[in-house]
Formats: sequence, C-alpha cells, structure tokens
Amino acid sequence: MIVKMEKLAFCGLSEDKERILKELMRRGCVQLRSPETVEDLKDLLGSVKQDSAVLYDQEQKASEYRSVMGLLNPYVKKKGMAMFQPRPRVAYDRYGQQGAADAADGICRQAEENKKRISSLKAELVSLAEEKEALLPWKESDLPLEITSTARCEIAYLFVKKTVSADTLKKTAGKAGAAVFESGTDAAGSYCLLIFHKNDRDTVFEALRPLGVSKLPLGGKKGTPLEKIAEADKRSKEIEQELAEAEALWPEIAKGMDTLRLASDSLLLSMERTKAGGKLFRTERTFLLCGWMPKEEEKKIRELLSEYTCYYEFTEVPEDDPEMPVLLKNPKWVRPFEAITEMYSLPMPGSIDPDPFIAPFYFVFFGMMLSDAGYGLLLLLGGLFLLKKAHLGPSGRKLVTALAMCGVSTIIWGLIYGSFFGDLPAVVASTFFNSDFELPALIDPLDQPITILILSMALGLVHTFVGMALSMYLMCKRHNVFGAIFDVGVWYLILIGALMLLLSDVWQKVGMVMALAGAAAVVLTHGRKKKNILLKISTGVLGLYDITGYFSDVLSYSRILALGLATGVISSVINILGTLPGPNILGVIMLIVVGTGGHLLNFAINALGAYVHTARLQYVEFFGRFYEGGGKAFRPLTVNTKYTEAVMAPCEEKE
Repeated sequence: MIVKMEKLAFCGLSEDKERILKELMRRGCVQLRSPETVEDLKDLLGSVKQDSAVLYDQEQKASEYRSVMGLLNPYVKKKGMAMFQPRPRVAYDRYGQQGAADAADGICRQAEENKKRISSLKAELVSLAEEKEALLPWKESDLPLEITSTARCEIAYLFVKKTVSADTLKKTAGKAGAAVFESGTDAAGSYCLLIFHKNDRDTVFEALRPLGVSKLPLGGKKGTPLEKIAEADKRSKEIEQELAEAEALWPEIAKGMDTLRLASDSLLLSMERTKAGGKLFRTERTFLLCGWMPKEEEKKIRELLSEYTCYYEFTEVPEDDPEMPVLLKNPKWVRPFEAITEMYSLPMPGSIDPDPFIAPFYFVFFGMMLSDAGYGLLLLLGGLFLLKKAHLGPSGRKLVTALAMCGVSTIIWGLIYGSFFGDLPAVVASTFFNSDFELPALIDPLDQPITILILSMALGLVHTFVGMALSMYLMCKRHNVFGAIFDVGVWYLILIGALMLLLSDVWQKVGMVMALAGAAAVVLTHGRKKKNILLKISTGVLGLYDITGYFSDVLSYSRILALGLATGVISSVINILGTLPGPNILGVIMLIVVGTGGHLLNFAINALGAYVHTARLQYVEFFGRFYEGGGKAFRPLTVNTKYTEAVMAPCEEKE
C-alpha cells in the first residue's frame, strides 16, 4: 500500500542544526524540501547563510580520500570478491569523530609523500638512463667532458646521420679548417669530436650545415664519458634500492585502510547533511526546516524535536497531492516484488499500489515459463547465496529475493511438468542403467500443450479481470460509480457471457443474454459525453471494438506456454547430445561437460526470458487496465555508507 504522508515544518536555533540533522539522519524518515513560501523572502535573502564553500571543501577532501584509497587498494589483503566480504560494523555515533579524521589525514599525507618520493625517484632514474644512453657512443673517449675549449680552440660533440660518409665529413670539415675524430657509431649514424679554431666557428658550422650535422649538449660535465656512465650506473642502483624501500612502505600504509574507509563514510554522511542544509532557510540564529514524512513516524519525530528549543507543526495533506513522495509498505511476501514496480515507475499519490496483486501472478507466471525443477533449484540456491553473502542495496535485495521466490515457483511447476534439467533422470537411467525410469508428471507439456495453453489463457483472463476490478475501484474512489459500472463493469458481462457460449445449452443461453446485455450497455453509454445523438450511437457501437483488445491481451498469455516448451525442448536436446557416446567413460565425460555447459546456458537464457516476459505481462496487459505511474520516490535523509555498515545502536566493532 501507499504510505500516508504529512508535511513537517520546524523552526529551531542554528546552534542545534547539525545535531538535529544528525538525529534525523539516524531515524531516516524525513525527506527535506525547500520552504514553499516565506513572507518577505526577497528582503531576507541577504541574511541567508550558504554552505557552498563548506561543501566544496568536503568534496575536495572526499576526492583526496578516494585517490589515496585507490593507491592503497592493491596492497590490502583480500579474502575473495569485494561484494562478498563483510563490511566493518560501526556505531552511528562514531561517524564524524575528529580522531578518525585526523588519523585519516595523517595516512593521506604519508601516502602522498611516498607517492611523490616514488615519482621523483622514477623521474631521476629515467633521466639517468637517458644520460647513459647519450654517453655510450663516447665511452672510448678519454677526453674529460668538462674540457670544451683551450686558449685558441673549441671542441664540439657531433652526431652525423649514416647517410653522410666519414670521408665526406672529414673533407668538408678540413676545408673549413676543422679536424674530425670519430668516437662511435650505431644504427642511426656516427658520433664525432670536432676541433676547430675559435675564429673559425661560424665558417665551420656553415660548411657542415648542408650535411645535417647535429651538435650534442655533452660539454660541461666533469669526468670522462666512461666515468659518467659508471656514476650513472651506481646512482641507478641506489635509486632502485630506494624505490624498493618506498614500495615496501605501501603495505604498511595500507594497514590504515579501515581508518580511511571510516573517515570517508563519515565525510559522505557529513556531505549529505550539508546538502540537506542547502534546503533550509537560515539566518544568523535560526533555521527553518520543511519536509515530508510518513504519518506513522510522527510520534518519533515529535519526541525528538521536543528535546530542542523550537517550534514545529505537522500538516496533513490530501492523499492525491501530486508533490507528495511515494513510499510503499507491504507484507514481507509482497515486498520483494516492489522491485518489479520500481523498475517501471512508482504509482502516483492517491492511486493504487499494484504490488500485492503483482506478487502472486508474477510468482506463478515465472514458474510456468521456466518450468524446470533443476533450474528452479539453481535460482533458489543462487538467490539465497547472494542474500547471505553479497552486499546488496535495498533494491538489489528486493530483486534477488523475488527471483529466489520465483525459484520456488519454478521447482513446483517443474515437478508438475516432471522436468528436472529436462528429462535428465530418464535419459541417464535409460543410457547408463538400461532402465525405463521417468519422473512422474501431472501435465506433460509435449503431450498436452493444449492443456497448458488453456491454463495459461485462463490465468491471463483472471489477471485481466483483476486489473479491471482495480480500475473500477479507482473510479469508485474518485466518485465515478457510473463510469466504473458502464466503462468497465459491463465488460465482465460481455467476456464471461462469451466464455459461457462454449458450455452446454442452458449456459449458452445465459451467456448469450449476458453478452447481449453488456453489449447493449456499451452501445448506450459509451458515447454519453457526445452531444449529438448520432455521435452518441456511433461512438457506442465503435466501443464494442474494444473486445478485440481484451481477446488480444488474453492471447498474449500464450507466451507462458511458448517459453515453458522452449525450456523443456532445449533441455532434452542438451541431454541427447550429452549421451551420444553411449554408456562408457567418454559418455560420462561428455554428459558432464555438455550437460553442465548446455544447461547453464539454457538456464541463463530462459531465466532471463521468463523474467522479461513475466514483467511484460505486468507492464502491458495488467498495468494498462488501471495503473497510474509517475510517482516520485520518498528519499529521506538517511545513513547511506559505502565502506562500512552503520549500526544505529552501540555495537562491538570488528577490527
């Protein structure tokens, strides 16, 4: 059902704001909203306090935490997939404590310093490698690098492309008054020393320019090239040792990951409160809080607010207020199927929560479509495993629970159809044990498809009738009793009467009278809003065409038969393929390999098909009768953590 809401207005002292928001977050039952009207608002805007700078700082700090946790995550010992690891349980009052924040900041500083140190060492290592690579061609040279000139001469280090021969280089340089000495070569070219008189500098380089000669910046360093290479090698080894020491610090720093996670979640909650504060109207000393809350929570909130110096009031609102957020509350067996409705759209305020009516039909239809006890067992066990071990959000838990419940339905229908991984028991008994054992079946889909088709369409008709009844209920609720009777109710007469024509003589006559009476009512009332008499009659006659829509909707439920047959037939084919080698070792291996892979694939495809097509029957054939979607979800200020599990009452926390 849709929970009745009411408005809360609260005016308190600014000094109590943070404590009140924290307590509201603990209770998680108030959705904050901006005040609707405040007298002389424009005149007061100058005194309204904003938290944008605070929120910016919090976002920057949150980004820093995420960055550091990303650095440390590879060094945290993992015991399996993250989604299956239990989250540390933390008492709600521990969130936001300054000690945890200070410790987290210390870890961040340590991590950032280590990161900078590693980056600096790696950059130096690259620089040394480049220096060594540049010096290698000159390692045979005994000339110290710091000697770049004498009293009258200059020395230059040159790179010459391999397209230029040594003779050409020497002749060209010689004509300009310079001497060339080759030091080394590689695949790209040769490396040479060029010695020339200082007065001939311009002449020498002008002569060498056409050859594409490049001058290398090696001069000025102390020592010979071989000595500099040795120094680079020595320093590189030292850096590698320092890098190893810095890398070894990560596991030690990563021991503080739990502290970072707690601080990150604390900051996340603080950011939520800051954002909530943006919806408050505040002055220097007071603030105004407005929100939506379930009426049933009024007592709890009244007790909380009475502890503060404040004024508050609760206001009832019409149940069809379009601005009212929607919160659904259903019995435990219905609650999981709320996930199906939420994926479509929440109901509008003042309409109908369809979940109590969806639940039984979705349960039955899904089981009939998947229709294999083995597949149902897989679905049930998989769902229970995820519910027990995985960290799922509220919507995820609902959906997984609904699928696990559908696994029970699938087991039931699989037993009715005598299907356990298709006809696997019969195939195994026949192939390996020469036995004619078969699972008993109340209905054999392959031999009795018409029976299942009739059953599917009968359930579809009931489903349609329930949708029509809900439509009538909504019309009566909105004081449109005439429309409920003559726009929807008369179709019960027509449809039931048409079905009775398939029975014996007496019932046929009764059915004929019912169908004709219903048709007459449609003709006489369907065009009642038209002013022209001819339009009234023609619109009424055309209204009878709606019967095709009813029958086409009922025919849509034949997909239940189709998907059920598909599951069984594909399973049987997989079993045949798995037992082709016969009663031998190869046959056993083949059955295990082909059977496992084939049945898992068939299970995945047909479970998805059952999920989609069952949802379609709800969204199209059922919702089309009465459903009014578009409601806005109730989103209270609540505790929503990422890395830890908040416990409202004090608890023993895991280390």
